[in-house]
Amino acid sequence: MKRTNERRQQGFTLVEIMVGIALGTIVLGAIIAASVSLNRTFAAVDNFFSTHLQQVRIIDYLNRDVKRSNIAEISADAQTIYCWVPKYVVAPGDTDATSGNINTRRTPTITKTGYGYQVNYYPGTVQNGPGGTSTNGSAVVYSISGQSILRTEDGVVTTIASCTD
Repeated sequence: MKRTNERRQQGFTLVEIMVGIALGTIVLGAIIAASVSLNRTFAAVDNFFSTHLQQVRIIDYLNRDVKRSNIAEISADAQTIYCWVPKYVVAPGDTDATSGNINTRRTPTITKTGYGYQVNYYPGTVQNGPGGTSTNGSAVVYSISGQSILRTEDGVVTTIASCTD
């Protein structure tokens, strides 16, 4: 006797389910591995560009100060750079500063010496030169402090770059 109302059972077999789970696990593992790899790559690129920008800033500052200076000196351990930059502009607190000439360009004095001409922008001298000699310029010092590079101009310290590894 045949059943007339017979329904066919539909569904996945155990083998089909196991194969599907295995393939899904492989795809999920590949996605997680790619995500971790991309995250590490992004972190490395971000660190590279951050360091690169700091290096460019250091070079820009050094380039400007060395070009402006009339004396430049590097310490024996190569950890410090000294530059002596003429004071081209009258600043508050300078010996020749008055209420009418602050932030204006100085008129240089030109003196003929035995070896040529000497141009001075500042009327007085300060003992801030190499070996304690007197100069009439601003002392600019670049130094390494830990992982930071510091720029000191007439006692004012500025951090040029930090975390320079």
